[in-house]
Amino acid sequence: MPLTISNKTKIVLVVLITFSLGSTLLLDASSKSFHTAAITIDGDLSDSDWASADHKVEWYMNADPENSDGNNYMYLTEDTDNLYVGLDLCSDVTNDETGEWVGIWLNTNQTQVNNASWEIPVQWEAALNRGMESLVHDVDNDVTMPLFWGALDSRIYPITELIPENGTFDGTPSDVQTINSVYAILTSEYNGSHYLTRFDYRIDFYNIYTLFEDLRVEQLRYVTLDYRSFHNVSINEYFLSVSDNSGNLNQSFKLEMDNGTSPVISNLAIYPESFTSESEVILSLNGVSTVPFNSSYDYLRFNVYFNATQFVGDHSAYAYTTIQDYDIAWSYGPSENNASDHRQFEVKIPKSELEGYETDTDLGIIVGGYGTLIQFPNTHNWVYANNTLTGIPEGNSSNYNYYSMPLKGIPPTTTTTTTTGSTTTTTTSGTTTTSPPPEGGDITQLVLIAGAGVGGVVIVLLVVVLRKNQS
Repeated sequence: MPLTISNKTKIVLVVLITFSLGSTLLLDASSKSFHTAAITIDGDLSDSDWASADHKVEWYMNADPENSDGNNYMYLTEDTDNLYVGLDLCSDVTNDETGEWVGIWLNTNQTQVNNASWEIPVQWEAALNRGMESLVHDVDNDVTMPLFWGALDSRIYPITELIPENGTFDGTPSDVQTINSVYAILTSEYNGSHYLTRFDYRIDFYNIYTLFEDLRVEQLRYVTLDYRSFHNVSINEYFLSVSDNSGNLNQSFKLEMDNGTSPVISNLAIYPESFTSESEVILSLNGVSTVPFNSSYDYLRFNVYFNATQFVGDHSAYAYTTIQDYDIAWSYGPSENNASDHRQFEVKIPKSELEGYETDTDLGIIVGGYGTLIQFPNTHNWVYANNTLTGIPEGNSSNYNYYSMPLKGIPPTTTTTTTTGSTTTTTTSGTTTTSPPPEGGDITQLVLIAGAGVGGVVIVLLVVVLRKNQS
């Protein structure tokens, strides 16, 4: 049946576009080219998808006796929306996922990190999500590696001053640092009805660690007081309490301590529900008696317990992941680089996860992991970085390997066409042009027909239908 066109409408433009869906579609973007990588994240690097990768980097790695010393490979490529990393670990020829993990650390805008060793982790943390990115995946359990795990990590909070609220101290903080029978003595004072001693000590949990303080405070478990003390006479009460910032004791919290004349070594635990605030606790040691007394302290130590952090590799690498949205897959088999079965990884990271990727700088990257390799002595950790002598040097920007990426710093070029009444508006990368309709008609319909062709060819049929103006 023939196609009938009304005298008020006519088809004026038919464009047939075909292009191949190979691994790369090249377009022009501000003197750089960009491409769309057709990479399937299945862990198999033998696919032809990686043939046109922007970078294929080779490095040599030692292996444990069960594996093979030799060259390994990292692939880097991208499309408009994603960064792709491929790892062909030819040296890892044992298919054992027990304890295995893989990590990627990125410097997306060449953030400079101070080289002083004590500042490196602090500077790195300050740059996270501001140019430094991290991804650590627990291969064994196929989850993003958690920063914290079930084990406990404790830090000593030493006594730095002896300032009583009630009574008078004779001694220095060094007298209570170790059990050595050197005592600091607190003598009671009379308040009109009783003789009292009180020693307050504030613990600010933010002062304990210099890295990930906010996260650690959330992981706080409890605080303990370890002590060795005695009194010159038996007293009525001796107890540990907590106070608020105004010095008022928490009346619902009291832990009894030994009130006799023999030296006692003991410890007490204080849990978060009794803390002064979420980030601090003010501990109060209190003595009460109807007769004058003094309390002798040989040892006072506070211990703060947190859930322990995961460490990966050596040096200062924390299992902290800023990149939460990613695809990862791994396999065990041959590749173009090694016909023997070995471990391979493919990772896709959306650029929306990478703050700083819009800057026109080289991309810095460190890759590492744990498997059956033995690049670090007496461990199964491995790393590829500019400097591997100290482990995984994620905190120092000069130890990243840097690569030029074709799309880095170039936003995707987008074209939007809007038709309103008799006006057509086209916006391309921020530039807007307005065109009148063709003479004698206005655009009423834009038809885009796409279908899969044969042999990886896509056919796009663009039909513009015009309506003839009525006289």
